[in-house]
Amino acid sequence: MTQDFANQRVGIGVPSPTEKLEVDGVVKATSFQGDGSGLSGVDTSATNEIQNLSQVLAQSNDAGGAKIANIGAPTVNTDATNMAYVDATVAAAGTAPTVDGTTMPTMISSLSPSGQTWGLSAAYCSNLTEGGYTDWYMPNRDELVYMVAGKSASAITYTQYLWTRTMADASVMSTTSANNWIYCQPSYGSWSSATYDYGNYVRCVR
Repeated sequence: MTQDFANQRVGIGVPSPTEKLEVDGVVKATSFQGDGSGLSGVDTSATNEIQNLSQVLAQSNDAGGAKIANIGAPTVNTDATNMAYVDATVAAAGTAPTVDGTTMPTMISSLSPSGQTWGLSAAYCSNLTEGGYTDWYMPNRDELVYMVAGKSASAITYTQYLWTRTMADASVMSTTSANNWIYCQPSYGSWSSATYDYGNYVRCVR
């Protein structure tokens, strides 16, 4: 090891160091500090994992054909997954259900924590995040019937009144009132309507 006290330099395997530390050989350390911008002789080919975004994009977004392998099954909606999982999930889901030509939702949320006015219930659904999904909305009458009767056995037992986004006009109810909205009591199988300021629960769909 060479020590150049005059220039404050150290050389390992180098008799005349030109830098603060100059090594002729392999350097091993538990960590390094700095941004690495001054490094030279570093392999930046597509197969090297040390690449910045610009370098990856310059190679047509494929990083030289490298792939991320062994990705597990996702647990929330924002997780990445592999092609096999996506293909199997799409195949299992099949075609979206329809009733009289109208596409029905495939999921129903948990019961809202409290009864609220129609407007607050609609906002609750719009702002709901559940199961990793954020695209929930208040069901109309037909959607709620479909989800309660055909998709969610647990919903049938609910004794709470549930809002829908369907207005109570003559096309859906024999007795109507202006500015009323339809609600349902699943456990009793009854339908009625109330003004927007009435306090009902809601189960959102997507």
